[in-house]
Amino acid sequence: MKKLLIASTALTLSAGFAAAEVKVGGFGFAGVASYGGDTYAETGIRLEFTGTTTTSAGTSLEAYVRAEFWNTSEFGGSPWSSWEVNRQRIKITHDNLSLALGSTHGALNTLAHHEVGGGYNDWWVFYASNSNSNQWDGGTNALLRYDVGAFSIAASSNLSGYDQEVAVQYSANGLTFGAGVGTLGNWMAKVGYETGGLTLGAGINNNGTTTASIGYAMGDWDASLSGVSYNWGSSGYGLDVGYSLGGGVRLSATAAQFSWGQTNIGAGVMFNF
Repeated sequence: MKKLLIASTALTLSAGFAAAEVKVGGFGFAGVASYGGDTYAETGIRLEFTGTTTTSAGTSLEAYVRAEFWNTSEFGGSPWSSWEVNRQRIKITHDNLSLALGSTHGALNTLAHHEVGGGYNDWWVFYASNSNSNQWDGGTNALLRYDVGAFSIAASSNLSGYDQEVAVQYSANGLTFGAGVGTLGNWMAKVGYETGGLTLGAGINNNGTTTASIGYAMGDWDASLSGVSYNWGSSGYGLDVGYSLGGGVRLSATAAQFSWGQTNIGAGVMFNF
């Protein structure tokens, strides 16, 4: 989620030795989806505002806030809509060291997280992951991260102080491996590989949840097949096919099947700005 956001407009201000920049970006989508037989027409917009400035010593300070607007109409039912400002954080970076405070993932979800899914609506048709962390970017956390060459290491805590995590990641030559542990006894691990248009990935955690995905892109076309298996015997599978129109615009069709019998399907357009 997260990977589709492209900032496209900027306002640059200068004052003395410090330079400030404000960027606005996000995405929009529209389409039709069926969740277990109930069919909906959906539209959504995400707006992201990022303001940065740099001190004379080269330390970067960043403020981030995110707002979302959703409209859903069920065929044969009543429409509903919502909006919320649901993410905010401060990030301080100097050389290879950074500290994020507020709506930030913890160490596990930053370096050991494997996500699978698909859908024009920011992966709402089908989504799963190997995460068993309590430190999501919807909470209030502190994340300290250091990057050097192909290696990254991170430590984090929620600001209430009851849960800490540490994780490492190695990424080079198309190969990525990440693993980490938390003080609540939880751990996560992921592995990924990219070559040409082929992308492979897998994840696992201490609860026995496993995820796997394979994707391939050729020209303007891309497709992915992904699945998840939970420790209670439930599983899910999703197929997503997309076509790029250029300019950050992607048409997609998605189908998903779950072990309890529910089938989700969806088709629509998503665009970045």
